[in-house]
Amino acid sequence: MKKTILMLICLIVPPLFGGELETRIYRFEGMEPAEVEAQVRRFVPQGPRVLVNPEVNQVMVIADGETHEQVARLFERMDRPSHRVVFWFRHNQNEPQHLDLMDGDFANFPVTRTPVPQVVSNARARLPHEWRDAPLVGSVLRTHFSVLRADPARVRIRLTPSVLFGSSPPYEVVSFSEMSTDLMMTDEAFVDLADRLAENEFYRMFFRSEGSAGRHTPVGLLISLEEVTSE
Repeated sequence: MKKTILMLICLIVPPLFGGELETRIYRFEGMEPAEVEAQVRRFVPQGPRVLVNPEVNQVMVIADGETHEQVARLFERMDRPSHRVVFWFRHNQNEPQHLDLMDGDFANFPVTRTPVPQVVSNARARLPHEWRDAPLVGSVLRTHFSVLRADPARVRIRLTPSVLFGSSPPYEVVSFSEMSTDLMMTDEAFVDLADRLAENEFYRMFFRSEGSAGRHTPVGLLISLEEVTSE
């Protein structure tokens, strides 16, 4: 099994751009530097923001706090057995789809291209000033998957409601991190996310779509855990 050691040093230099970006150094062992850089660049594609020092097995990353959380979880799972996770999901009455992921991966579940005005205005107020007039793309549930047990299967899913803005990818993502919630799943049942989260007023709005004449229509999102396999 690969052995990876993570050493995280925060605030090597002062936060940049009003605290939005910060520099952290991660230490690794047991992996090729090129592979580490490729993995980190999945979350931080900007060239100057990732610098690998192969002589001391360190990588310096400049990113916002949420991205650093993703990078830190990436290093945490490098020393774990590798698992593949297959999910089934169905959005409204569309055809069911399968989602094939590795343990620790991130994915987006679509919600609607026309979120209700309360959600859009709340999200737009959180945009950086230069993005305030960007067109709306839609809302998604940003999801992070963690395998707790392979047999019998048990997976933790962290759900973060988010709204996307922009004319073309990469979009500006506004995540309501304070509304993140964890969902535990086994391979024994379907889960209706809108129904499961309906007790929360924000989620009741988030799982609705703005229709004609100001009508709000419910959004359905069914998911199930199909299987977890070891690799």
